[in-house]
Order: sequence, then structure tokens, then C-alpha cells
Amino acid sequence: MLDSSRPEPFVALCPHRLPLPPLLASQTPLDAGKSSSRPFGRKQLQPLPCLTAVDPPLLQSVKEKKTLVDPHDILAQPKLNMADLINLAQACQRSQRPLAEALAYWNAAIEHENAGLHVIAQSFFEKFIAPCRRAQYTPGVVTGLSSISASLFLQGNYKESVQTCEQALQLLDETTEVVQKTSGGWLTSNYLAASLLLNIGLSFLQLFDYEAATLAFARALQHALQTQDKNCEGAICASQAICNALSGDFQKVDSCLDRYIEITQIQETGLETTLGLKSLKLVQQNQVSQTLSDSVRQATLNACVCFLRIGAMARVHGDFQRARHFCQRAYNVGIVYGFQKCAVQAGVSVGVCEAEIDDIEAGQNGDIKEIVEFWEVE
Repeated sequence: MLDSSRPEPFVALCPHRLPLPPLLASQTPLDAGKSSSRPFGRKQLQPLPCLTAVDPPLLQSVKEKKTLVDPHDILAQPKLNMADLINLAQACQRSQRPLAEALAYWNAAIEHENAGLHVIAQSFFEKFIAPCRRAQYTPGVVTGLSSISASLFLQGNYKESVQTCEQALQLLDETTEVVQKTSGGWLTSNYLAASLLLNIGLSFLQLFDYEAATLAFARALQHALQTQDKNCEGAICASQAICNALSGDFQKVDSCLDRYIEITQIQETGLETTLGLKSLKLVQQNQVSQTLSDSVRQATLNACVCFLRIGAMARVHGDFQRARHFCQRAYNVGIVYGFQKCAVQAGVSVGVCEAEIDDIEAGQNGDIKEIVEFWEVE
């Protein structure tokens, strides 16, 4: 779980959500335990390996519940009684404590977001923004808009997500002024802009709007370089690589991926370019996987997902040799570092590419056989 009052790490191909600003994050003392008046933790968004060029919407309709849920991460319903949080918010409103009211709605939104109920979470984020506006606390409004844009993205409402981020961008100057007057400092305006522009670029990428996505990523990268945040720069480079693949410019794809690998310090990068791992023992694979720190392991998984997406883009352009190359890289990384789901999907993609280039025998007896052997050992 991530502390929703602290900046969350940037993850390639995932929308970024801004944390609570200082006045909202300090409504209760640190020793308040798991009080409902403390900011709740939120789940980190993760990129999903898929066989398509871009992500399908993470949500699907469920008639029984008449709402939208995440089929990849079916979670329990919110643990806390929502009535208690709503009653708390209403009590704070009556006592004219708008920031405490906002925090109660924030916690309700986070609970539904963690449960994959993004439509309901969006409605609570909107309720969170209302008291922030009454208190003229613009940083809270920007934070709420950032979370709403992420919820809209996960619902597949990409145009609405772009519009929401643009609203937040218009409030950045006012946000900086309010923070300086109230708490003396928060995240820099460059950090806020990089986060919002990254989300805009990802939304345009899902809409297959190459030019708009490239412009958004370029603007985001300028702000990221100002903040000297390597994590942010890496996420932008990985996203730009997918965007370049969308346009068919695979030379730029390679340069963006190389920069991403350099920034994130992925180990054993030579393995990802080899075309066979039969000589690599499972003991060696486990040793490689265990030596990774959490951050490098996450970056390696993101790279594996990027290889899969770029391979799918290459198939769209009819370049099956290049598609096989990137899918093979994804497969190798997945096997070595223990990302079984990525390895399976990459192996299937390699088989599809082999079939497309009239080499069905290699597709059936090569990499697919390695995957079967890997799962049998596991």
C-alpha cells in the first residue's frame, strides 16, 4: 500500500496520481493509528501484459451489481462502513471544517478505488473537491482532479481524462501561490505539470493520436528534467517508446528504450537481446531474480510489458520480424526474472509472429515448448 499523502512513484504506462497536499495530509497527528480521519493507503497501479497494441479498458460491466469492476483484480468490498465516513463528512460540514470533510470523502474514494470500483471512487473524488473549493484550497482541487483523471482513464474514458488534466493544469499557478501562503511548500509546479502531462499523453496514446501524445510526452519530459526526477523521466521515455512504435518509427523506439533501461539500472540487460535461453539453468534464473531490489524489479517488469506492447505495435505495422524480436526480448526477461504471466503471453506472441512469417514449426516447437518446460519445473 502507498501512503496517499506522499508522492507515489511513476510507473511506465500507468496514470500517475498526485498525493494529498500538506494541509489535508496533516489533519490528525501521526500517532492517530488507523483512524478514519487519517489518509488511507492506496494500491499502486501496475501495467498489465496484453496481446494488444494498447490497454483495453480495465473495467467491464457487471449487470448484477450495476457498476463497473476490475476483472484483473477482484477485491473485497470496502472494509470500512461507508456510512461512518459519510456521517463524518456531514458532521465536519455542519461544524464548518471543510478540509476535514474533504479528507473523509477522500478516504471513501480511496476505499472504493482499492476495491476496483472506479466509477464510485470518481463520485467521491468529486465530493472531495467541493469542500476544497469552498475553502479556496486549490492544491486539494488539483489533487482531486488528478485522481479523477486516473479513474476516468481506468474506465476507458480517455477524452474526459484529458479534459480533467487540462483543468488541473490551469490551476497550477494558483496552487503554487496558495501552498506558499499556507504551508510554505509542497511539490514543485514542474512535478505537478509532469504528472498531469504524462496522464494526458497516455490518454492520447490509447486514442491512437500519435501527434498529441508525442507533444504531451515532450512537454512532460521538459518538466521532469527540471525536477531531476529519474523515475519520472524513465516512465516518460517508456511511454514515448510505445508512442513511437504507434507511428512505426522503431529507431526512436530503440533509443527511448535504451534510455529507460539506463535510467532504471536494469541488470543483465544483455539477456534481453539473446534469442535462446536453453543453456540458462533455473538456479541461475532464481539467483538473478533474487538479487533485484524492489524498484529495479518493478522497472524490469515495466520493460517486459513495454517489449510486449511494442511487439504488438510492430504486428499492426506488418513487421513480423521486428515483432518477434521484441516479443522474444519480453519472453527472455520474463523467464529470467520470474515474470510468468509476461513470459506466457510473450511466448504466445512469438508463436503468432512465427506463424505469420510462415515458420509455423519454430512457433510450435521453439519458444512454446520452453514455456511448457518452465511451468512443469515450477
